[in-house]
Amino acid sequence: MPRTPPPVPGVAVNVLFRSATVTIQDWCCRGADRNAEEAAQGHVVAVTRRGAYLRQIGRDRVFADSGTAVFFEPGQPYRVSHPVQGGDLCTLFVLPPEGVRQLVGRSHHARSTAPATHIPIRQRVPLARSSLIGVG
Repeated sequence: MPRTPPPVPGVAVNVLFRSATVTIQDWCCRGADRNAEEAAQGHVVAVTRRGAYLRQIGRDRVFADSGTAVFFEPGQPYRVSHPVQGGDLCTLFVLPPEGVRQLVGRSHHARSTAPATHIPIRQRVPLARSSLIGVG
């Protein structure tokens, strides 16, 4: 089961829900740039609810604002900075390997393409809604 991450300076973490397949956390970052490298504790989907941040992995950068979900791989080093003032407020869905298998199926490791780094949420809502109600 994913554990609560170690304290990060300038970040308040509140665990909202914990089960064998997912841990849901509320992250509130004041926006102080941390130059230290970090690594996710599991497979993480970070949904930005307010504010913005820039996640950097090597040369790849993802700008995450309130319309973005960002994916983190376990143990993958990254850095976070805040190009705008105010920090960010995010909901994190932390999944252990079993949670990922239940979410995407047993064959997710067989993909030949690289996984997505992020998705704009507002473009996925109609698709998710139609999938839930069986339309489309």
